Parts: sequence; C-alpha cells; structure tokens
Amino acid sequence: MDRLVLALSRLGANVATCALFIIMASATLDVASRNLAGRSVPGVVESAEITLVIGAFLGLAYAQRNKAHVATSIITEMFPPVMARAMRVVGLFIVSCYIALATWVSITRAWAAFQSGEVRFGLIEIPQWPARAAIAVGFALLLLEVLRDLVRTAKGTARAEPG
Repeated sequence: MDRLVLALSRLGANVATCALFIIMASATLDVASRNLAGRSVPGVVESAEITLVIGAFLGLAYAQRNKAHVATSIITEMFPPVMARAMRVVGLFIVSCYIALATWVSITRAWAAFQSGEVRFGLIEIPQWPARAAIAVGFALLLLEVLRDLVRTAKGTARAEPG
C-alpha cells in the first residue's frame, strides 16, 4: 500500500510540475507576443489561474511525504517521547478528519461544476471543473499521505527524514 501511495503522490507532483511549466511557458509566450506583436495571447491569464490551482493542489501529497510543509514541534518537544507521539497521533487524526471533509466538499463541488458546465469568464471561457477536480484529487492524495503518517506514528515507525 505504501508503494501505491508513493506512486500516486509522485504522479501528482509530476503533473503539478508540468502545470507550473505550462504557466511559465505561456507567460513567456504572452510577454514575447506583447513585445513583438503589440498584443497579448488571448486566454493566457484565465488559463494560468486554472493551471496554478492544478499545480498547487496536486503537489500537496508529495510535499507531505517529504516533510516539506511548515511544521513546528515546540510543544511536543517539552513532553516525554511516548506523550509526544500520542500528541502527534491525535494531531494527525484531527488533520485527517479535516482533510477528509475538504476532500468530500471538493469532490461535490467538482462534480457540480462538471454537471453545470461552469466556466471562468474572460477573453475565452475556460471550464472550471478541471481545477476543481485537481483540488479534490490533491486533497484525496494528501489524505492518503496523512493517514500513512498517522498509522506509522501510532506504530512508532514514523521517520523524521523525508521518505
């Protein structure tokens, strides 16, 4: 199971990287077009907004896997190891409940956007559902990683270094 979660997290990170590269390339193309032709490429801003959401949310799980999110242990360091571990387990449980709720809400919003044909208005209309689906997938992958951390912490097998 751990290998599957890692593979999914890496896949999400790779798609996020591609999304950010697309933003970079389209912004470069837009700047070049403005300087050379005197006008922008239609839809670059609108598509960048959607693509940025994809890039941000699909990278969450891999960042969790590699302990790249901001964290502080100032409180848990004051307690004995057993108590500190119990506090981390409770914290991870609370976080997993929140992420599960965010996942569910994101899935329902993505589905509603897909069914209604919701679009981002601008120079061109861009469907909202891919970004909303990326939020849902990103939260779901993050939930898998947090649950993995929860189980490993509860067992006492969690490692401090990136995994």
